[in-house]
Amino acid sequence: MQLSLRTLLAASALALCLCTADATPYLLSGTAADGQPYSGRGELTPQGHDLQILRSTSRGVLRGRLRWKDGVWVGQLLARAGARGALEGFAHERVEATLHPTPEGYRLEWRDPAGRSGQELWRGALPTPTGLSPLALDVYAHALAAADRGAVPAELLTSGGNHVSPRVLETGPQIFAAAADLIAGAEREVLIQTYFWKTPCQAGDLIFAGLKRLEQARREAGAEAPVDVFVAVNKHWTTRSNVKNLERDVAAAAFDPRYLRVHTAGFKQRIYGNLHSKAFVVDGARALVTSANVHAAQDAPNPWYECGYLLEGPVGSSLRAEFADLWQRATQGPLPAPAPPLHPGFRDGVPVAVVTRLAAGSPFSNKIDDPAAQSYVSAFRGAKRWIRILTPHLNDEVLRRELVEAARRGVSIQVVVSKGKGRLRVSLPFQGGTNARAFKRLREALRDEPAALARLDLRWFSTDGVTPIEGDGVGVNHAKYVTVDGELAIVGSSNHDAEAINHSRELNVAVADPETVAAWDAQIFEPAFARAIPAE
Repeated sequence: MQLSLRTLLAASALALCLCTADATPYLLSGTAADGQPYSGRGELTPQGHDLQILRSTSRGVLRGRLRWKDGVWVGQLLARAGARGALEGFAHERVEATLHPTPEGYRLEWRDPAGRSGQELWRGALPTPTGLSPLALDVYAHALAAADRGAVPAELLTSGGNHVSPRVLETGPQIFAAAADLIAGAEREVLIQTYFWKTPCQAGDLIFAGLKRLEQARREAGAEAPVDVFVAVNKHWTTRSNVKNLERDVAAAAFDPRYLRVHTAGFKQRIYGNLHSKAFVVDGARALVTSANVHAAQDAPNPWYECGYLLEGPVGSSLRAEFADLWQRATQGPLPAPAPPLHPGFRDGVPVAVVTRLAAGSPFSNKIDDPAAQSYVSAFRGAKRWIRILTPHLNDEVLRRELVEAARRGVSIQVVVSKGKGRLRVSLPFQGGTNARAFKRLREALRDEPAALARLDLRWFSTDGVTPIEGDGVGVNHAKYVTVDGELAIVGSSNHDAEAINHSRELNVAVADPETVAAWDAQIFEPAFARAIPAE
């Protein structure tokens, strides 16, 4: 597999990141008493509402325990006996320290026994993904190279040391029950984004039940500060009730602002470019990324088929950065809350990249230079054995072309799609056409190459193995799922159609762990493929 210079440069960035398994790593910089700039490294280990701090520069090491008070961490930093000075340019071994959260990381302010003071900036450095296969390395490198056209900065796009649940949540009742549990355990903030907020429905009821449990837990604990909850929904003439429904639900819940503060925003666009992502992020550490919206299609006993993925670790900071970008674009102002401490990560954790697409309102948009699209394209181009896809829609011309080329290289292509889902929407201009039309074009592209054509196994989603589910009725598939060679999974909000690839705002995670991929394939794809009906 050939790597371009651009890709090599982006891949090299992975190797430059700090990596630690026990504490969250930071890069720090400041100015010494003599006016000279300096830099160093720091580590923060959260312990409840306290922080263990380790600060290292060329002049020595400082350690201390800071306690949370009035929105900052305060305490003393102590140098080892005989160390050469506590801070650059000073000889004292004890300083008073205050650590302020900032959007970029932290600002450390200090004062020594002589009354002199100063400050330095700490910038978070996520643990580096390690053990990447050539396929995963190429996908991550292409995503990094396109970071400035996505919603997550390059320095936060990839991370190692994550826990990714090997069990996928299936259908709305499971997904939103897990979301409620996630919310109920929050300590600082909850971030929620979704395309639909069509309540009343079971999904909305579960989310608000989780918020009520959180409020009660804060009350019983005598919490001194509220948890901030931020909810962003799509705001478009096709989803015009979203914001009204959300504001009505928040008002009816009457949360006590001493324990819970709920902030809402609508993401507005003119024509195309919907907010199509769906995720829950708690305390910048735990998250649920899903395909499921908040609407009655998720209701038991006959919900749509959806998938949800639980993640914990440094990836929470990546997902929080994505939400902060969304909030900025929706409200024209920054997310009004400091970032929680970075998660220190887990030993033997899983590499994850958060690959996103920004909304493009023009109907003529046809670019694939964002991290989300680049992750798909590079994964398909790097495939050697198989590509597995479960999706509602597969009509994007670029992805279709990559699948054709993969089949020509000898790659097995296994696809399960929904038959006739969203037929009216996909038949509109610039929307790519129906899945039946897409299947026809795939086969036509290989009609003179029988060996490659035989590698295309195209099927309709079914729940009983006898009849495809057609249209947008009960039980239809709405999950978005791709795995390649048993090494990499790309899952989240993106359909594989013209709208998702060219227009809407999307949020996916690329998980590079063969054990996780094998567990997911066994639970999700292989049963769906076995039940699916061959598309003639």
